[in-house]
Amino acid sequence: MKSFTMQQFFDPNYKLRDTFFLRNNNFSGDILAVDFFDNNVGVISGIDGLLYRTEDAGKTFSKINLPIQFSKFDSYDIEIVSKNIGFVVFTLDNQDGVILKTIDKGITWTQLGSSRDIWRTIEFQNELVGYVGGGIRFSVDSNEGIIFKTTNGGESWSQIHISGLATVRSISIQENFVYVSCSSGKFFKSMDFGASWTEISLPNPNNDIPMQQYLVKSSFVNKDEGFLIYNTVFNNDVFVFKTRDGGNSWEESIISSKYESFLNYCFFSNVTFGNNKVMYMFGGRVGNKS
Repeated sequence: MKSFTMQQFFDPNYKLRDTFFLRNNNFSGDILAVDFFDNNVGVISGIDGLLYRTEDAGKTFSKINLPIQFSKFDSYDIEIVSKNIGFVVFTLDNQDGVILKTIDKGITWTQLGSSRDIWRTIEFQNELVGYVGGGIRFSVDSNEGIIFKTTNGGESWSQIHISGLATVRSISIQENFVYVSCSSGKFFKSMDFGASWTEISLPNPNNDIPMQQYLVKSSFVNKDEGFLIYNTVFNNDVFVFKTRDGGNSWEESIISSKYESFLNYCFFSNVTFGNNKVMYMFGGRVGNKS
């Protein structure tokens, strides 16, 4: 795991050596997501049923007992909405998508429903309004994306239609702005909380690689400042870009490198240290399931 403060990320003189690495070999699979209720209590999830909770800022973890025993699942995203409420999305072994919700800091979880679609990400503006996104399982185009929106805390969902949407990898909400990053190097932006959408062309960090081979994830700390991670499908390059104008233009960050790894997840945490929010990036070695 790599951790950066927002100030470090936007500092052009920031060096990678200022990061720290967290390695824990006791987990059953690759870590795909992490989020915190406060400075101590958090949840991590990932491949092959990995779902753990910490009460001491990551020093120790305990396995979360789920309300339903799934034979096998991969958990791609966690969304902590408040000091008590959070959501997690699963993709089961049969490719069905599942959403779980907690109202007690991750101690107990309730299943909100399941879907034939493949969930990859979930994001909330507040305790009631949020989005879930991923890919359409039985689509003629295997990379066709799908997004649903809730206005009642996940009790019910309605589909949002975006032309040209590819499999959704991440959603970021700031004020009335919604940013959606997808497979095939696609990026969409709404300035009216999802009523209308604009596709923004992203820069290609390596012209030898077609944009269709990039898996893109993004996170924003406010409506203007955010970052974008490009993972490439067939080689080890990881590219990190930053924006200061809401995604209209991007510049490559010094963090970009050939890590021989796959950055699975990135986000600005709600947890703060001093005046800075903390940004997390993490993943696994190339060759592991991602």
